Amino acid sequence: MTLREYCKIVKGEVEVWDKDVDVYPPYYNYDGENCFEDNEENHYLHLMENWFLSLPVGDSRQAVCSVECFREIEKNWDRILKGMQDQGDYTRFLNRYSDHHDEDMIIDYVEDVFNTMSQGFYGMAEDFCHFMNLC
Repeated sequence: MTLREYCKIVKGEVEVWDKDVDVYPPYYNYDGENCFEDNEENHYLHLMENWFLSLPVGDSRQAVCSVECFREIEKNWDRILKGMQDQGDYTRFLNRYSDHHDEDMIIDYVEDVFNTMSQGFYGMAEDFCHFMNLC
């Protein structure tokens, strides 16, 4: 079951965590629909949110669930890393780790995904969508 399907079943606020890593802040969805409209101002946030809502739900109980965000990021890590390196905007992020395939680096990126979904960081959403070929 996807996160979108789970949110529609709950019919209210759903608190979402990652299944494999402890991330903060959690993501909240209220009805399974997109919080970000597909318009010029929020296009990339909308695309990223569609990706996020399509993630498989792991554990769930009383309107709290987990998704497999870490696993999806890890699966696509080489493409994301190449996109970050080509972009050059993530030099500080890339320089924090000597091994760019370090699990902690992937965890940091998953936290950025959750922050973007929770706070609406457009620049990160745009980069993410390009890295993941969502647009």
